[in-house]
Parts: sequence; C-alpha cells; structure tokens
Amino acid sequence: MKKVFLLLLFVSFVSCGGGDDDENEPQVEITTPQTSTKPIINIESNSASSGGTITSDGNSPILQKGVCWSKNPNPTILNNFSVDGNGTGSFVSELDDLEPNTTYYARAYATNAIGTAYGSELSFTTINQYYGNIYLETQEEVNAFGVNNYTHITGFLHIGKPVTTTSGYTNITSLDALQSIVSVGELRLNRNNLIENLNALSNITLAERINILNNTNLSDIDGLINVAGVIDVFIAKNDVLANIDGLANLTEVRHLTIQNNDSLTNLNALINIDEVKGQLVVGDNSLLNNIDGLSNITSVGSETDGDLFIFKNPLLTSINALNNLLTVGGDLRVFENNSLVNLDGLSNINNVGLHLEVSRNSLLENLNGLNNIPFVNNLIIIDNQSLLSLEGLNSLTNINGNLYIMNNGLLTNFCGIQALNFSGFTNLFDVSGNAYNPTQQDLIDGNCSL
Repeated sequence: MKKVFLLLLFVSFVSCGGGDDDENEPQVEITTPQTSTKPIINIESNSASSGGTITSDGNSPILQKGVCWSKNPNPTILNNFSVDGNGTGSFVSELDDLEPNTTYYARAYATNAIGTAYGSELSFTTINQYYGNIYLETQEEVNAFGVNNYTHITGFLHIGKPVTTTSGYTNITSLDALQSIVSVGELRLNRNNLIENLNALSNITLAERINILNNTNLSDIDGLINVAGVIDVFIAKNDVLANIDGLANLTEVRHLTIQNNDSLTNLNALINIDEVKGQLVVGDNSLLNNIDGLSNITSVGSETDGDLFIFKNPLLTSINALNNLLTVGGDLRVFENNSLVNLDGLSNINNVGLHLEVSRNSLLENLNGLNNIPFVNNLIIIDNQSLLSLEGLNSLTNINGNLYIMNNGLLTNFCGIQALNFSGFTNLFDVSGNAYNPTQQDLIDGNCSL
C-alpha cells in the first residue's frame, strides 16, 4: 500500500509542476516598427532619391517598407509612396512623377502586422531646369526669362552682347529677375555698361565656366561668392572692377585669366587656390601692385600642358608670392612688367614643360629665380635693358628647341648657361644685340663674358 500511495503522490506532483510552467511562459509584445529617413539626394525636376533604415521590426515581420511624399507636411501611405521590399535594414527609394520647382515633404515608412510607422520628415524642392543655352541682350529679355523661375541652366547663360560684337552695350540695368538661378553650365557677361554688381546672382553655387568681359561700370563681383568647385574663370576688360572678392571660395580651377582690368590692385581673393589645372594668365592690369593671392599655388598645368603668363603689369615689383610654385606644365613667360626687378618668386620651380621666356622687363637685373630649372624647349631672353648676367640659369642642362638671347643692352655675362652642351647643339642659336654676343664656339671654349 505504501508503494501505491507514493506512486500516486509522485504522479500528482509531476502533474501539478507541469501546469505551473505553462502559466509562467513570457508573452512577446508586438509594436509598430521603428525607422529613420535617409537624406534626399539626386534632386531633379521630376525625381529625387531617399530611403530609410529600419532599426526595429516591433517583434513582427516587416511586410512593406518605402518612402511616402506629398506637397503637404506629414505624408502617409495614403499619399504617394514607394514600395521597396520587406524585412529590416536599409533601403533606397526613388521618388518620381514630381513637379518642377515644387517643395515636397517625405519620410520613410515601415509596416508590420500591427500597423505602419514613419521616420522623421524631410523637405526638399525640385529644380526647374532650362535645357540648352540662353541669350539675354535686353532688360526686357532678362525680365521675361526670369518669370519662369528657372533654377538650373544646362548650357550657358549669356547676358549681354554677343562675344563677336566689338562695339555698343546693352540696356540691362538689373539682374534681379534671375535670382532663382542656382546652377549654370557657363555664366557670360559681355558689354554691359549699366550693370554695377552681380548681387542678384548670389544664389549660384555651380558654374563650370565664368566669363566676365567688357562691363565698363562693374565695380565688384561679390555676387559670385557662393560659386565653388573646378571652373574656368576669365575676367577681362572691366574698367572699374576694384577687386575680385567674389571668387574667394574657389579652391581649384582649370584655367584662370585676370587680364586688362584697369582698376584691379590685388588678387587676394584667390588665396584658397592651390592648383591651376590648365593655364594661369595675369596680364595688362595697370594698377595691379601685388599677386599675393597666388601664394598657395603649387602647380600650373600637367606635365606638358598649362601655361603661366605674367605680363604687362606696370606696377608689379615682385612675384615672390609664387614661391610655392613647383611646376609649370607648359610655357613659363614673364614679359613687359616694367617695375619687376627680380624673379626670386620662381626659385622653387623645378619643371617647365615647354618654353621659358623672359622679355622686355626693363628693370630686371638678373635671372636668379630660375636656378632650379634643368630643361626647357625654347629659351627666350629678349630686350631686358637692365639685365647684366645670365647667372640663375646654371641648372639648365638641356634645351630641346631654339635659343634666343637678343637685344639685352647691358648683358655681358653668359656664364650662367655654360652647363649646356653647345658642341652638340644644332637648333637655332640667335645671340645678338647684347653688350656681348658670344658664338657657340666662344661658349664651348669658356669665353662666356667680357
């Protein structure tokens, strides 16, 4: 009897214990998902891109996810929406069928068995793009084009007379109608004598090329201050342009030309540029007294392309600002700077890809700043009336082209080019009109000075 009683007691205990385990099993709570919205990118006239990241599925499988958008705040899946699969993790969404120049609100969403949850809301405005080139030659044309509120122009925006015109000016006085523009392929202003500034263009952030030419009353270009990136810049023949501060945000350019601006005194706005990928021209600026704004440039052009021209700046006494320049891919030409007394600012250049010219600098006494250049194609030293010696060309060991040393009235010392191998030199050798004019044989024999 005791055995039976103990067996029944054991069975009863096991049965009661099993019932307690079922009642204490934890219950999983299901909630709506958690998601975040990715930034809006690739904004065009009719489309944009976004997406999201699902950080929690709420303990229930994600059935659908995407981005919803509307012209009104707080969009839901009752508005426009994308469907970008299921499951957790990040996803990318395309927003399409949008209207140009319109503000939209967008946010990511995720749906599980409980319901739909949304990420943070972001807003964006589609662009209003003009495809092609546009010429505006009158105030009436400027105003009529401005009514469209274009934000982007794929080609060039030409304000003024055609570039082939050599006389006459437009009647344009205001560019206010163009304030909506943020991007152009190329910005051109030519022969506008009533435009005094470019403030109305201050929303432009992208322009592959800027050409500002023959605008006789343009006193500043501060309206271009928001333009950055790699662009070609041509600023020329703007009679009262006192500064180029509107270019202060440029960090690199392809081609840069600052020429024939009679009131320009400095290039300080270019201080952030460290590389010119193509040609750098500073010429014929009658009041330019320093080029300190070029002091961070280390290279001009590629190995055999990209010239540096410094010419016809009558008040320029020094080019020391170029002392960080190491290489010039094409020609290096310094000519007709009648206050320039030395070339010391070129002393760190160790490569000139093509021709070296130093001509018609009336106060230049020596070439010492050229002391690290080993090779050039043509060597041209002409009409420097204060030049006494070619010392400074001592590192020059090879000329692949022709040699012209002419009409330097006081030049008597050619010892600076003795490292050249004149015994094998078969190209044009023109040494004439100097105080001393040695032949190739004179230089071979060591008769390098008077």
